[in-house]
Amino acid sequence: MGLVLVLKSKNFRFWFCIFAVQIIVACMVPTAVLLSLPPSEMQVYLDIAGISVSGADISEAKDILERHFREIIEKGGLIFESDGKQEKIPYTGFELQIDIQGLFEQVEKGRFGNRYFQMIGKTDGYTGGYIPEVYYNEAKLKSIVMEMEDFFYQQPVNAGITLSDGSLSVYEHQNGFKLDASKTLEYIKEKITTDTSKEIIISKDTTPGLFNVIEPEYTADELAGFTQIYAVERGKLPEGTAENFKEAASHTDYYIIGSGRTISFKEDMPIFAGLKDLNTILASALYKAILPFEDIKVTWRKPSAQPISGIEAGFEVSLEDEGDLKFLNDSADEIAIVFQVNENNEWIIAVAGKPGLKAGEIKTEKTRITPPVIYSQDNTLPEKEQKVVEPGKDGLSVKVYRVLNGDSVMLYEDVYPPVERVISIGSGVKKADIIK
Repeated sequence: MGLVLVLKSKNFRFWFCIFAVQIIVACMVPTAVLLSLPPSEMQVYLDIAGISVSGADISEAKDILERHFREIIEKGGLIFESDGKQEKIPYTGFELQIDIQGLFEQVEKGRFGNRYFQMIGKTDGYTGGYIPEVYYNEAKLKSIVMEMEDFFYQQPVNAGITLSDGSLSVYEHQNGFKLDASKTLEYIKEKITTDTSKEIIISKDTTPGLFNVIEPEYTADELAGFTQIYAVERGKLPEGTAENFKEAASHTDYYIIGSGRTISFKEDMPIFAGLKDLNTILASALYKAILPFEDIKVTWRKPSAQPISGIEAGFEVSLEDEGDLKFLNDSADEIAIVFQVNENNEWIIAVAGKPGLKAGEIKTEKTRITPPVIYSQDNTLPEKEQKVVEPGKDGLSVKVYRVLNGDSVMLYEDVYPPVERVISIGSGVKKADIIK
């Protein structure tokens, strides 16, 4: 019995060894063959930068991507659009380059060294995402974007004040906008780095976040409080001045003067001060319009030497040489000086503001000054005969008063000197008699 068990145990070990050798041979031989064989060509599956590559081998994929990115660089660019206008800056303008070599280095690293490792790796292709390396001249790109600021810039428009039937109305303002160069640079950098495409469009509609709103100096809400018209002066526009005045008023038809601010007609209202044949009339009308107000103080005014035709005596403002009109808003609120022209071709100047400004009444006291008479002898005239050589001209004294709350205060006196009257009287002595 013991002998039989020993024989059976030896047979089992023999056949087990035979079976084990067969298994080893069955595994080793194919493995050795697979280890000796090169891997099959890897297929590439990519979806990057607007192009898909599906099932191509590495060399084919490389050719496809190189052609694609070359076309982007050669034909693509930045598109700037504003108000129907378009500016295109090619990518070559800032030396854009796209490098895909890093992608294929990444693919190559994923390749197996032989068929065996390819099989146990359980993959027959490369599938993955990739962002190509992008290079460009940053200084040139910045310069391009800075130049585009002027292309997009839109000037804000102030709210306006109009006079109609003795009342004030305010029309709406318009916001302006400008391109934010810093934000735009960051946006372009991100786009060409993460999603390089043939065109990157920059416009107020497609990229509103790249633009900054510019509010005007005066909005409709800020002018809504100007409800009171305190003084109005008007007159017929002299011949040949209407178009220039209308043009000036279309650009600036009012001035807001803050509390505590001093205004110079020449320096702060240059568009009207520069109107030839009209500037003196406007400065004088403005002067007359602000005189009734106790809290609007005239700090400088140059009167004219003689009255000026078309301007009431005592209210002229001479703009010759250092001549000017300057006044201080000493009230607690802003005031508005409005310049307009009506359908009758009349210029209009109004002082407007918020309720509460105290206005008096301006009165004048005019006194004629008789011119002195100068007599001179004239031997060409018969004895005692008179001849008027210079008729002379009366002078005038104008005292200007402000009446406020029943109190009358003299503000100033303008004096226009008379022109001497010259009369020749015949001496009865002949020139020939004097020579003898």
